[in-house]
Amino acid sequence: MRTWAAVLVLLVMLTLPALASTPVIHSRFVRLHHAAVGTAMHLLHWDDINGLPTGVISVTADAQHHALKVEGTEDGIAAAVQAIGFVDIAPHHVRINVRLAYLRGPAPVAAGRKTPTADAVVAFAYRTVALPASTVENNAPINVPIRIVRPVSGAQYVDSGIHISPRVNDSDTVTLNGTASLDALLPNLDLDAASPESIGMVELIRTVPSGKSVVLGAFRVRPTGKIAANPVYLYILITPHVS
Repeated sequence: MRTWAAVLVLLVMLTLPALASTPVIHSRFVRLHHAAVGTAMHLLHWDDINGLPTGVISVTADAQHHALKVEGTEDGIAAAVQAIGFVDIAPHHVRINVRLAYLRGPAPVAAGRKTPTADAVVAFAYRTVALPASTVENNAPINVPIRIVRPVSGAQYVDSGIHISPRVNDSDTVTLNGTASLDALLPNLDLDAASPESIGMVELIRTVPSGKSVVLGAFRVRPTGKIAANPVYLYILITPHVS
C-alpha cells in the first residue's frame, strides 16, 4: 500500500512541472477602426501562419464585425495588438490646389534650373486664378477641372482638367503621377511655333515637399485670329498639402 502511494506521489510530482509549463491560450477580438481586415492581414503577413508573432497560434479575419480574432498567449496577443496598431491608422489625405498664372513674358529661371519656381511665376504674373481645392485620400485618383477664359471677344470658357494620383512618401513629400489634359484649348488658342511646351496631354510625374508647387509651362499662346498679337504665357501651378 505504501508502495502504491509512493508511486502516485512520484507521478504527481513528475506531472506538475509539465502542467505548469503548458501555456494558457486566450482568445481576443481586436476591432479595426480604419484598415480593412484583409488589408491588415496582408500588410502584417498574417495570411501566412509562419508570419504570426511569437505566442500567437492563429489570427482569423472577421469581416462582418470588422475585427481580427487573435488566439494565443497573453504576451502573444499583446504583441499582435501592438502590431495591428501600426497598420490600423487613418489614411493620409492630400488637398490639391491649382492656380493658373498668366504672364506677358516668360518667368525668369534661376541658374541651374530648367523651370521657374512658383514664386517667380506668381511675382511676374499679371493675373492669377485659383481653382477650387480638391481633397483625396492617399493614392486615390482625382480630377481637377480647369476652366480657362478663351481670349477672344465675347469671353467664352474652355474646360480641361488635371488627372493625378498623389502618393504620400515617408519623407513628407508627395509624388504626383498623372496627366494634364489641355486638348480642349487647341480649337480656341493658336499655339506659338516656339512654345516651350506643347498644349495637349502633358505627362506629370513630379515629387515635391508638401506645400510646395509643381510648375507646368510655359505654354505660349496667341489669341485666335490675332497672329500679330503678343503671346500670353500660361503656367499651371499644382500644390499638394498633406493632412
